[in-house]
Amino acid sequence: RTRSEADEPAEKRDGEKEAAPIAVVVGDAPAKVEGDLRTVPLEVEAKQPPVDAAKPARRKMAYLTNVKTFLTFIVVTFHIVCQFSGKQADGLGTHAYQVPDSSQPDAWESAKAGSFFTGALWFLDVNQSYFMAAFFFISAYFCPKSMTRKGFRRFVEDKLVRLGGGFLLYSLLLGPIMMVYCIAYAGYPISYIFYVGPPWFILWLLNFTMIYAVIAQFAAPVKMNMPHPVILLLFGAFLSAAFYGVAVGVPQEWQYLGNMVKWWYGIGLYIPFFTAGIVAGRNDWMKSA
Repeated sequence: RTRSEADEPAEKRDGEKEAAPIAVVVGDAPAKVEGDLRTVPLEVEAKQPPVDAAKPARRKMAYLTNVKTFLTFIVVTFHIVCQFSGKQADGLGTHAYQVPDSSQPDAWESAKAGSFFTGALWFLDVNQSYFMAAFFFISAYFCPKSMTRKGFRRFVEDKLVRLGGGFLLYSLLLGPIMMVYCIAYAGYPISYIFYVGPPWFILWLLNFTMIYAVIAQFAAPVKMNMPHPVILLLFGAFLSAAFYGVAVGVPQEWQYLGNMVKWWYGIGLYIPFFTAGIVAGRNDWMKSA
């Protein structure tokens, strides 16, 4: 040691010896030990659940929801107008036809149209030409992707529960309760009546869906773009001919076979629109750009 070092205090020399080994090392951070509070991560990565690429994501199109809301409003209004323009509204004076002598209710040659009838007939005919067909189209549109996502068995079970369950609930319980009330109010003997009523649509939607599920197991999916408007116009003319042919060619007693409400609508509108909905859903015709 030099003389200057010897003259320095011992505490200072010892402090320098202790500080000498200290060094700064730049490198990889030490491994994190679970439960060690000293290892605080600077960034927390949000863990996202793995996405199954084999299952297509469910699509939600707001405009179709709005269309279904509008159609539901039209359906309810349609049936209200039916009640006010039918025989049951005779006491209100809005019955379709007013006979001059109530003791002769079948004297149609001398009857005159009610004041409410003209507007009611226009409203009923115009709306029945599209609203139920639109419901069949929209319902069918989501079937192909639902089948792909769930598989045949789950798809069929889901439709049987959701559609079949709703149909049985109304036709076996809610509909008969309503009929018992009406019969009792009218003063007739009370009896249980199996009543289908408006859920005929649910029944036939279930029928069409089950037929599609079976056919889809062996038939190749149809791949095609949205048809040109001219093609749609020509196809509409063909359906109009089919509509008219069934309306005049099939006896009235067959028009409600299987609880279908007028088979000329079934052949001319409902089956074609359900089929078009299947093809449209498979090819994303209505997918927003």
